[in-house]
Amino acid sequence: MNNLVYGVIGTGAIGGFYGGLLADAGAEVHFLLHSDYEYVKANGLTIDSKVFGIKKVNRYFYASPQQMPPCDVIIVGLKTVQNHLLKDLIPPLLKKNSLVILIQNGLGMEEDLHSQLSDVQIAGGVAYIAASKFSAGVITHQELGNLMLGMFETNADASVLERVINDFNQTQKIKCAYKNLNEIRWQKLVWNIPFNGLSVILDEQTDAMIFDVNANLLAKQMMEEVIQGARANGVLLPDKTVTDSLTLTENMKPYSPSMKLDFDNHRPMEIKYMYEKPVEIAMRSGVHMSKVEMLAKLLRTVEGKRHRK
Repeated sequence: MNNLVYGVIGTGAIGGFYGGLLADAGAEVHFLLHSDYEYVKANGLTIDSKVFGIKKVNRYFYASPQQMPPCDVIIVGLKTVQNHLLKDLIPPLLKKNSLVILIQNGLGMEEDLHSQLSDVQIAGGVAYIAASKFSAGVITHQELGNLMLGMFETNADASVLERVINDFNQTQKIKCAYKNLNEIRWQKLVWNIPFNGLSVILDEQTDAMIFDVNANLLAKQMMEEVIQGARANGVLLPDKTVTDSLTLTENMKPYSPSMKLDFDNHRPMEIKYMYEKPVEIAMRSGVHMSKVEMLAKLLRTVEGKRHRK
């Protein structure tokens, strides 16, 4: 059986880290870059991990998807605010039975992509990682990194995805597992929804929020809403998910969630898929996540205010 050929769309913190792990382990990985293409072409892609040390990838960089070869697996590491580009970025990389994996935060991205590229096999992934891209061609990895992957259509052939999972585990750097996609997306939202949004509204890192009585209570209440929304959609998250998420945050090093980094660096925030889509999906199932909806509106207000300046 031939080795899988990988393509990475969006060589930021997520695409760069996971694509870099595969490349370092010997996989053939082709990276699509945008603003830092010239720098990376000349200097390589650096994965500066506080856990694994510094690794460098020195080959297969592209400025356009039309320059890339057909790939067995296409890993999408873009922020969801750029998902409208996927209908044009993905097709040049496709071959028969290609698998597209969206390693992104939020809910509902796979459905939207399927409506645009209905013949493509789609999977999704949830990354538990603290990683950022602060400068051209350098991915900084602080801690964590485990990855959960699942097929969008539960009855689809998962054989290629199982090979992807094996390739990630062969790196011996992270643990990768096959999970129900709907379950892992809702589960990740339990943490993402309160701490991403509140970090922007309160202008604080995780440590300041978790040890503030009022912020902690509000985070807890939003987590409970997300669990109710998940249960209404067939994902039976236990009550202790709230306590586990709060305890995890207490034990984390001070951390700026991805939405705060985007806001601080004047980039669009991932409001649609992290907040508005979950609220909409929960509402269709009879659950009104009122505090989550309010946070979404506050984030839209903050973003709109910035644009008006």
